[in-house]
Parts: sequence; structure tokens; C-alpha cells
Amino acid sequence: MLNPVSVSKASLEHWHRQTIPDIFPKTYLTVAEEHGADSERILSEVGLSRDRLNNAQQPLTMLELEQLVAAILLEVPVQGLGLAVGRHLPPTAFGNVGYALLCSPTLADAIAICERFWPLIAKGLALTVYDEGEYRVLEVKPFNVVPEIFHQLIVESTLSSFHRAFRILIGHVPDAGQIWFSSPAPTYADKISEVLGEVSYQMAADQYRVPRHLLTLPVSMSNPSGYQLALAQCENEEALAGLSDVTTSQRVQAQLGVSANGYPSIEVLADKLHMTARTLRRHLAHEGT
Repeated sequence: MLNPVSVSKASLEHWHRQTIPDIFPKTYLTVAEEHGADSERILSEVGLSRDRLNNAQQPLTMLELEQLVAAILLEVPVQGLGLAVGRHLPPTAFGNVGYALLCSPTLADAIAICERFWPLIAKGLALTVYDEGEYRVLEVKPFNVVPEIFHQLIVESTLSSFHRAFRILIGHVPDAGQIWFSSPAPTYADKISEVLGEVSYQMAADQYRVPRHLLTLPVSMSNPSGYQLALAQCENEEALAGLSDVTTSQRVQAQLGVSANGYPSIEVLADKLHMTARTLRRHLAHEGT
């Protein structure tokens, strides 16, 4: 079941061909095993082997990951599967970007790194960062190509991983942030609050809201030379990838947050994507959106 927004066959096929780092399917299987599931049987049911899962040269496609997660949910209908997966994902799970986060001078720098290199570490989810009152807001939204049955799962896992990452970066400071879910409170809401702290439901969007007075806090493992090296590695990875797995429309969607000034203009969007407005229009027209 897809969400009501129309998704073209070409967009869906493009999405299903994208690959995913092995840390994500492995983490889903680890959580399933912790809840009593037979991971080998699950892999067999979806036609995957442990060797394939461990083969970094042949990562799973998004279609294979969707099939794997669907099989896990049938085997062990874990309440809060996304929450558990997010708790298992430290910053180091995100490769060069994760290392850059750990070495960042301040929390504000870490958030900026996350925003800049988001396409390298997250697929299927748009990230928009903006200031609203006393908060710096990290708003996430699943792309239309992601089946709706997985929306809450990936939102929970992402906000949960944000929570863990920020605790690692700046420690357990009081009032470290608020979490908003656009969905109604689930039956396991108490578990979510126990893990994530201040949580609100049926809000305008799915967000992690960081008090702006925390942005200047130094990151506990800050390392200036390591930070510069990690940035260079992220830029190399970005150049090598060419963001070929991310369509222009998805990159635009990642920037379409509403600020006090409303939605950004196409000129502003083009500048953020390092192209002219004319080129951006041409790319969007080519993708039929």
C-alpha cells in the first residue's frame, strides 16, 4: 500500500534498485533475534543467505530490505521495532558521516554535517532543518515511494537514532530536546517515552526539536584534525556517488520545510542544490514532477 500521492512506475523501480548499507538489514535481524525470531528462517523465506547479507560488494536493494522487514514483522510483530532499531544505531553506523559527527566542534556543527550529507546516510526519508522559536528543528518525512506500512517504522528509527546520537555527542544534559510524531500515540507510547523522554503525538510533523541554547555545546569527542579528515572523506564519497541514487525531486523534497517565511522559492532551492533555477526546472521536468 502506497500513500495517496501518485508514484510513477519509473520512480518506484528506481527506488527498489537503490542499495542499502548492510548495517541496516543486520540491525533489523538483530532486533528480531532479541525477540525470539529465527533469523535463518527469515532469511530463507525471502531468498537471502547470510553470505549475501555479509557481502559488502553486493548490498541489498531497497526492495530486498522491504521484503526482509515485512518477513520480520510477520515472524515477530515487535511493538516499536523502529524504536529498537534506532537504539541499536550509533553514529559509527553511518561511516564517514558518523565519524564527522563525532569529531564535530559543536552540536550545531554536527547538525549541519547531518543536513549536508543526509543523502549519504539516509534513504527514503527527507530531512529539513530550520529554526522555530527557541528550537532548531530536524523534520523528517518519508518519500512517496516508501510503502506506507513502513512510514512509522522508519520515522521512529530515525528519531530514535537522533536521540541516541545527541546523547553520545553532548551527554545526558537536561531538556536535551523534544520529539514530535504526526501519528496518534501507539499502544507502546509508554515505552517510547521511557526511552526518548519528552514525546508528543498528533503534531504537525515528525520532528526532533533541539533547544537552541544547546547548539554551542562542545561535542564530547571533538577532534579538529579528525573533523577535517572526515569532512574530506564525506566530500569524496559524495563525489564518487554523484548522488546517483537520489533523484532531483527527492533532493528538493528534502528542502521543502516551512519556515516563518513560508516555503523556499525555486531560486533558494536551486542555490541549496548548487545549480541554477533554470537547471533545476529542467531536471524536475525530466522527472515528470
